[in-house]
Amino acid sequence: MGEGGVEASVGFSRRNFLVPLPHVASFEELNLSLLQACLRDDQRRVSRQTETIGQMWERERPLLRSLPPYAYECCVTSSSRLNGYSLIVYETNHYSAPVNRARREVIVKAYPFHLDILDGTSLLARHPRSYGREQDLFEPLHYLPLLEQRPGAFDYARPMRQWRKDWPASYHQMLRVLRTWRPRVRTGVALT
Repeated sequence: MGEGGVEASVGFSRRNFLVPLPHVASFEELNLSLLQACLRDDQRRVSRQTETIGQMWERERPLLRSLPPYAYECCVTSSSRLNGYSLIVYETNHYSAPVNRARREVIVKAYPFHLDILDGTSLLARHPRSYGREQDLFEPLHYLPLLEQRPGAFDYARPMRQWRKDWPASYHQMLRVLRTWRPRVRTGVALT
């Protein structure tokens, strides 16, 4: 099938499976809906053909090459350098990695729904992919070693401020209690 035939098939699929727009809650549900539409379309006969689309597919399938033994990674792969704050920039957005990896070269794999940061083959971080601009995507756990050294920075560190915005009320209450809690000391031993 030439380029024009492929474009015509894409247009047919869009008009027949995506118009009007399906009401779905997730991409998984959309993919399932499209798969079901394609399976129903297998029963259709194309003009001047004696067999259905599904019958022609079953006849042609054994003549095709087999799939590769590994899954194709549907991502854009690039290299980047973590800055001093252990962040990489990808398409104007900042993504964090563990602070002990700051200032290192890393591999970035941007998938449609998430972004991986790797040190060689070791996964350092996975973030939801942001298609916004100038967004900061922090994993607060990446910064705990620094906060252990400087606990007073907890209220001022941007990753912690961003994280705390989404906390449930119980977490804020727990933090207030922890800040006022003082261990009882008797003969040099802390009691709980």
